[in-house]
Amino acid sequence: MREGIYKVETKVGGTSLAGVAVLIAGKVYGGGNQVHFTGNYKLDGDSLTLRARLDTHDPTCNDPNINFLRDANADVSGSAAGSQFELTGSLNRIIGMSSRITVVLTELPDFSV
Repeated sequence: MREGIYKVETKVGGTSLAGVAVLIAGKVYGGGNQVHFTGNYKLDGDSLTLRARLDTHDPTCNDPNINFLRDANADVSGSAAGSQFELTGSLNRIIGMSSRITVVLTELPDFSV
């Protein structure tokens, strides 16, 4: 795994989301059209452990599938499969709700400017 930008595909409950993540120096930053996140990651060989705090862009959002991701912590881990990481774990809300989450990170090309 290299530091850089990754495509993120996430499934939690009945909701699928996509976006991008930037992994650099043990930190992860990213989001998509509904949700953004920040956190930390640790790489040990081909194994990746990632913890991130999620929130929604729109505090007035009425979609229960998206609101479930508001103020949530994701703890996932997994291993590399080529240029991808396949991660599973849990998504925990401050109010005590939790759900299984799957995340696929796919490395995107690095374009020098």
